[in-house]
Amino acid sequence: MVNPYDINQMAEMIRRASEMPAEERHARMQRMRRVVREHNVYRWAAELISELAEIRLDSPEMAETR
Repeated sequence: MVNPYDINQMAEMIRRASEMPAEERHARMQRMRRVVREHNVYRWAAELISELAEIRLDSPEMAETR
């Protein structure tokens, strides 16, 4: 993880990545691709809709706000 607004930190991470052994680069890239494939916008939307569907409009908390 790197703060994209921290120029020094970004430069250090780019340097580390360029010096990283090929096997480690490959393993990290596979891991990142798996995470991106699994945590996509469709999954996010499905989880959001599922959570919204669980909200009960007739709950006491909602009745107080009406």
